[in-house]
Amino acid sequence: MSDLYEYLNAKKGKAYFDDQIKPFSLISLYPDIDTSRKLRGNSRTTGDADKDVQDAIIDMIITIAVRYGLSYKEISYILLTTKVESGFNPDAAAGTTSAAGLAQGTVGFIKDALTQSEDILGFQLDLRNEEVFEAEKGCYAVIYSFLLNKSKVMESYTSDQSEYWEWLYLLHHDGAYSLGKYLDGTREKSSDGKKWALYITKRLSAVEGLLKNTEVNTKFKLSTGNNTAFKNKNYIAAISPFPSSTCPNLVSDYEKSLVFIKGVTDANGMTESVNAIAGSEIVFTILADNYKDLAKATGGKDTDEKHKTLTYTVKKGDTLSAIAKSHGVSVEKLARVNKIHNVNMLRVGAKLKMPDGNQNHGYVSRYVSEQTKKEILKNVGIENANAKAAIEYSRSHVVLPKGSKSADSEKKSNVIHIKTTTTDKSVARRSKSDPEKHQTTSDGKAKNVSVDKDFEPVVDFSKDIPLSLKNLVTNHSLDIIKGIMKSSGVHKIMITSTLRSVEKQVNAMYGNMQSKGIDSQLAYYAKAGREVIKAAIDAGGNDHGKTAAVKAAMTEKVIQLQSEGRLVSRHCVSEEMYAERNVFDISKNLSSKRSVLLAFDKALTEYAANNDGFKYISPFLHSGEPAFHVEIVQ
Repeated sequence: MSDLYEYLNAKKGKAYFDDQIKPFSLISLYPDIDTSRKLRGNSRTTGDADKDVQDAIIDMIITIAVRYGLSYKEISYILLTTKVESGFNPDAAAGTTSAAGLAQGTVGFIKDALTQSEDILGFQLDLRNEEVFEAEKGCYAVIYSFLLNKSKVMESYTSDQSEYWEWLYLLHHDGAYSLGKYLDGTREKSSDGKKWALYITKRLSAVEGLLKNTEVNTKFKLSTGNNTAFKNKNYIAAISPFPSSTCPNLVSDYEKSLVFIKGVTDANGMTESVNAIAGSEIVFTILADNYKDLAKATGGKDTDEKHKTLTYTVKKGDTLSAIAKSHGVSVEKLARVNKIHNVNMLRVGAKLKMPDGNQNHGYVSRYVSEQTKKEILKNVGIENANAKAAIEYSRSHVVLPKGSKSADSEKKSNVIHIKTTTTDKSVARRSKSDPEKHQTTSDGKAKNVSVDKDFEPVVDFSKDIPLSLKNLVTNHSLDIIKGIMKSSGVHKIMITSTLRSVEKQVNAMYGNMQSKGIDSQLAYYAKAGREVIKAAIDAGGNDHGKTAAVKAAMTEKVIQLQSEGRLVSRHCVSEEMYAERNVFDISKNLSSKRSVLLAFDKALTEYAANNDGFKYISPFLHSGEPAFHVEIVQ
């Protein structure tokens, strides 16, 4: 047992025989693997995923779990549960039930997640249809399942009892709402549930030890999108110096002092090693070349207002459940935010942080607050700094276990590769100057300086769009979009749809019916599009058992409408018509930060308002629209 990955990597399980596979199994409904996804399995069989895929899934689970404030033991439980359920294969599916994905969630699990995940995770987790096989959503699914089951088990047990960990898995396997039936004797533990609960509990301490007892040397590498090394860049890494025996260290916990490591990247764009225990948070910051001058520049109004954390002081006779109820939060969430592992032990006088919307359900964001940035600049002697001007990049990173290769494009161990959108030409120009070159006037005052916005916007296309369709999007359209990207500070976008065949159009409409609901599509489309949706309803609507018949009816209706000269969608036209008006969709996944999405949305809206040949449909204003929809007259 040399490292965590070797210990956890799963072997390929046994495939189902054809006569075992039920019609409602996702093996029947979705027999083909989506090969456009980077993190995917080789089949629907448990454990049938390459080692680099399994390792990347392990890393993603650790990262998300740390950000939700979970302990090393809880993270270890989640990793072992994922190994038992899917063998870290995001495309795994059962043949005899509807269970699928990393968490092996059933139809009932997926339905509950849709309605309850926002309260538990802070956002709606949609695992319907093929979304259950998406790797990142699968990682959130196993953590959602753990947090839901934990809230149930905490009502009867504490984490220092062995039954607590056994019940966590039993509820995952047999259903989150089955504990009461077990306890009142109306239901027995399933034999498989008991078997795998024992498997997990026997291995918990080994996985926990591999996670928290090994110091990891993590390096950061800076480069352009073309892999040109970004040398001579000033950086600061902030970490918490005091290892915890129970929970990973978080920089955002201001009750603990921090260590700041300052340096300059070498000729290969590499930093010195930052030593920390796996799971620890590192806030890595890249300073602008003239950061001391920029820090003094007058900036705009600080929009990152300090959030005053609500607290409650524990009084004699208080219980955590009573405190949670009076503040409208769950016991699990209150315990997690305050790192309370035994809910029956409260210290009188202790100050409890009360979770609310601003704290995002106890989730530690990758994006660093202005307060933290100013603390970092204070360490280099700059008080009340204009952090927005002085800092080019600042993100929270989680230290991954020894041997991790998922964060580096060249697959080097424990290297976090940060690719900027700065151009190679800009790097060459900057490299001629030494870092920290200060510009002052003759009387010693700082010159007025501006923040460097020298980046080349990147427009990518989804892998399933062939070159012939990519080439239909003109340079005129791309130049307009890149200008809008620059104005809103968006560095990279993904175009997910351009010209569509009838088949592609039907697939897109059917997929939106499934994910957005039939009513949203009836409201979204004009008369011709509504006729296609109504044809789908008449043929079976969202009934999975009638998918082929529904799509056939939709196809027939689209062809009929086209023969009558009526447009269902401007995506689905002739090449000649597309050449006159480029129509494409831009993925909403261009950033996980809502402020970035809203800035891009605002820029698109303003451009459309001032340019007659530009039409924009916002996904924030139209529930039936899954992407940023753009139409540009040529």
